[in-house]
Amino acid sequence: MKVNPRHILIGFLLVLLAVPATVQANRSDEERSLITYLSAHEFQPSRKILDRISADPNRLLIRVAGYTKLRPTLRVRAIASIALYPSQQTQRYLLALFHERSLKKSNTGLLIRRQALRSAGRAFGVEVVDEIKALRTDKDPNIRDAVAHALADTRLKALIPYLQAWLPNEDTYLVRGSIEQAIERLSRQKER
Repeated sequence: MKVNPRHILIGFLLVLLAVPATVQANRSDEERSLITYLSAHEFQPSRKILDRISADPNRLLIRVAGYTKLRPTLRVRAIASIALYPSQQTQRYLLALFHERSLKKSNTGLLIRRQALRSAGRAFGVEVVDEIKALRTDKDPNIRDAVAHALADTRLKALIPYLQAWLPNEDTYLVRGSIEQAIERLSRQKER
């Protein structure tokens, strides 16, 4: 039996075209699983569960957090989960969210920026303290509130004097309360 080279070429092309469809199907399955997990009523970020959903949960979380059509709560939960996977990619992504202009104009953006601050403080500690401190002068008191909580999330007792110096200079009652809570949390915690 003689094999036609055209048939071999067509067969090879069909196999090549089928592979990306399979990869795409797996990727969308992972995204659906992650979105279902993020939608849980009593959501708690869990590395164990996220590792079962995807071989690369860090990349998947960043991708899903960027979906603007997704409910804000799910995007914020994805950013909260990113703190479980500290890496250079994660750090760059969270720091970029701090200053993203498009996020400064909406309530959803405010939620995302606040969570990015908290996740960065929790995941990277001393590495991002200066970037977090830089937002202390933000016009939005909700961001300054998140800065106080993010500094407490670093678990660095060395920040207590900084917070104590900030407290008398802060005019917003909400932020003052958060600074006091941060000082209290750091006073009770063990050094990282």
